[in-house]
Amino acid sequence: MKFNKSTIFRPLIFLALILANFLIFHNSIAGLCIGMIFLLIYGRILGKIFFPEMNAFFSTGYGSFSFAGLFSLGLWINFYLYKIDQTVFILNLLAVTILAEIIIAKFRKNSTEQTFSQMINGLKNFFHSFNCKLLSLIFLGSSAFNFYLLAKNSSDATIASPWHLLPNQFFIVFGLASVALIAIIYRNRQYLNVSLAFAAIHLFQMSSIALFIYKIGYGYDPFLHLATIKAIIANGTIAPKPLYYIGEYSLIIFLQGILQVPLELINRALLPAMFSIFAPLTVFYSLFAGLKLKARPALIASLCLAFLPLTYFINTTPQGITNLLCLEIIFLGFLARKKLISGYFLFCIGLFTIMIHPLYGVPIMLYVLFLSADFIFKKRYLQIIGKMIMAAMASIVFPALFFLNSIINSYNISFDFHPRSILTGLLSAFEKQRNLIFDFIYIYGFNNKLIYFSLVLLGIVLVIYRKKVLRFYETWIFGIILMFNYFFMKIFISLDFVSANDTDLFSQRILELALYFFLPTVLYCIYVFIKKNFEAEKNFTGKIFAIFCLAAILGQSLYFSYPIFDDYKNSKEYNISISDIRAVHFIEENAVSEYIVLANQMLAAAAIREYGFKKYYNGDFYYSIPTGNDNGIYTSFKKMVFEKPLREYADAAMNAAGVGNAYLIVNDYWTASKLIVSRAKETADDWNEIDNGKIHIFHYQKQTEN
Repeated sequence: MKFNKSTIFRPLIFLALILANFLIFHNSIAGLCIGMIFLLIYGRILGKIFFPEMNAFFSTGYGSFSFAGLFSLGLWINFYLYKIDQTVFILNLLAVTILAEIIIAKFRKNSTEQTFSQMINGLKNFFHSFNCKLLSLIFLGSSAFNFYLLAKNSSDATIASPWHLLPNQFFIVFGLASVALIAIIYRNRQYLNVSLAFAAIHLFQMSSIALFIYKIGYGYDPFLHLATIKAIIANGTIAPKPLYYIGEYSLIIFLQGILQVPLELINRALLPAMFSIFAPLTVFYSLFAGLKLKARPALIASLCLAFLPLTYFINTTPQGITNLLCLEIIFLGFLARKKLISGYFLFCIGLFTIMIHPLYGVPIMLYVLFLSADFIFKKRYLQIIGKMIMAAMASIVFPALFFLNSIINSYNISFDFHPRSILTGLLSAFEKQRNLIFDFIYIYGFNNKLIYFSLVLLGIVLVIYRKKVLRFYETWIFGIILMFNYFFMKIFISLDFVSANDTDLFSQRILELALYFFLPTVLYCIYVFIKKNFEAEKNFTGKIFAIFCLAAILGQSLYFSYPIFDDYKNSKEYNISISDIRAVHFIEENAVSEYIVLANQMLAAAAIREYGFKKYYNGDFYYSIPTGNDNGIYTSFKKMVFEKPLREYADAAMNAAGVGNAYLIVNDYWTASKLIVSRAKETADDWNEIDNGKIHIFHYQKQTEN
């Protein structure tokens, strides 16, 4: 082991700067610059050690990922053994940095890769071509214009769909950028890392619409996770310590500590950024180096990883990060099979998924072990036995995990038989509006999974015909196994501890994971289509047709990844608005005693955002939340909204919670809001309105018995 000056001065300089900003200055700009350089430099060096067979772009990306993962692991361990406070953070920072330096000193070798100046010269050569220069100008100009539109149209009001705020030219310009990007990849034969960077920009635009448009935030779960992270930062821990999500929380706490940017921004931007960087990086190199496909068609095909809507990747949630890591493991498996990366790295990512979301991480780890049988055992019969054991365990993994979870947490699950539910989530119907363009768009949008499975079948036929089954069969086996889990959960199991919608959501997540395992086959099918059209001589029409099809896939994926409210569909996915926050503050400031609030789920999210998990009454949060509990205050809320806002329902909610005051909140975007408001005025003790009637607040006080 050799130590030199850089072994001493590099960590000292970075640690001094990071700790000074962490403890004293708290400057976001300085923290962002120092923290990113810190991650990239160590990621670059460690990447060359961990991934010596891969190029600089891949090794730096996954080296930085590995470095951040070490920090996350350290904080995760400390959370369960002790807590995460300022002292633990600093000690973890010192320990991981020293460990990285020891690894560098012991394993670093002389590099023959490109130097920085060589990379700059490569960029100059890329832009020397007039065609690449023109296409790059179109792509970057179009992307910059659309980012400008996103920033300009950001709103803190209630938004039924982001497409209501963005002008029509957004999609026109997005389509132009898609065409330019595909043309750049096709024309660029040598400097594929430039094309890959452009692909990351394009996918970031697709996955960051919610980040820009929803000024306060989008969704419900992210506010719960953010409030939990804030509680951990403030108190060092939470009680009781959960088995879930701490891997994600520790990663966000680490990033916020070294970058010193607002916690809310990191929480919102982390997954869109991770997806846009690692998804195209992983998919391209897996197709190119793992499956030995031609580089340019493989990179164009990589863009079609967005064939299914990107809904899970537009918000930072444990489920979203778990899904991204699952995608990475599936595609990195092709590189591990070629011994371009270590199988141990897949094992590390599998452990990380368990740290984040054990319920879905365990099945993913079973796939890693399934792949690892070929690396662990030398004899063929042992490899087959190992794979059979992992496949058998995976075939019942989700029912077993949900059953185990119900025992640990005293949740109720029941076994029923409802076979009609098996097609829910696979097929949808819509009413045509005799608008040729939008009817065509919705044929795709409402049947995207059916189209996807058609491509899966076509891809399987192609793979068999071209005698490449050995490259894909492992993903097919696990895809089928997870489909079996999905059907079993849909047909036989009811989760009584959550609402019916949440039960469907759990099973839909299993279906999504199953679809990911077939994605390599779908992309191979698309690759063959691209290669046939782009490499055929004098096939200008075929090239134009292929570019149009690929741009259409990206555009439709973008459109259906976000809430929709038009003549065809109403997603009913409303966000937290500034009016919701004002309503939460109004009640908190004017309530004279203990109270509960009967409101939709987003008002609960607004309360959690502002006050955290402040109050619980008899196990129920003081804002109504659908939990599947028939005796909870959410039941009274549903009766007041869907039946009639009667005082007896408010009294029942107050009795259930043991409080003397209840507030009913009615948003103006509800279909029957005017009727509910007029009836509630007759039964409430008093009422107020927020922002000229955007929200009505009705106060019910418990009547004292004579």
